[in-house]
Amino acid sequence: MSTLQPESLFFDPLLHIPPEPTAPPPSEPVTNPTWDASLLLLIPLRLGLESVPPEHAARILAMLELPQSIGFIGGRPNHAIYFFGHHGNELHGLDPHTTQPTPEVEDEEFPSLEFLASLSCPRPQKLRVDRLDPSLALGFYFRSWEDLNQWHECIEEMAKDGGPMPFRVEMTTPAPAEDPDPLDLTFEDDIEAATGTNPVEDEDGFLLI
Repeated sequence: MSTLQPESLFFDPLLHIPPEPTAPPPSEPVTNPTWDASLLLLIPLRLGLESVPPEHAARILAMLELPQSIGFIGGRPNHAIYFFGHHGNELHGLDPHTTQPTPEVEDEEFPSLEFLASLSCPRPQKLRVDRLDPSLALGFYFRSWEDLNQWHECIEEMAKDGGPMPFRVEMTTPAPAEDPDPLDLTFEDDIEAATGTNPVEDEDGFLLI
């Protein structure tokens, strides 16, 4: 007569602890992949507390000159408009909140000269870059991998002068960080007191594509 062992009556997960998962290695750079569609990239940023620092303002003007740039959304508090370019330190933009009557598309005279004139703006709105609100979103458009790679090279070239960058770009998947100890309740003030650095202020923003 056989007797049933306790393990055969129920499964106790505490007696069958799974092995620790191994972290996957960082991915290798992808070279010249084929795209099925274009890419529209919007990068929301907060560049300061009340105003954009001069070093970041210069970066914004430089990025407007990139061939992949489609401008950015920003402006003043509670009133964001679309900026498409600049002349010196003066930003040029259009207000998307402007409304106009719906045209009669079934009219034989459509599109009329009046309608065509309504599609353009006689004068763009202007704003000095030093008066720009620090909350904004940069926009870039890439038709292909070559377009994206060229943009990345331009961003890397900008960063060579050692000045601060509004964002950073990684073309490969970074290695995953080790899981923190769930019982480690160290506070940021304790870290700053022990190391002399603030972990929040030292964080870098990464943009993964």
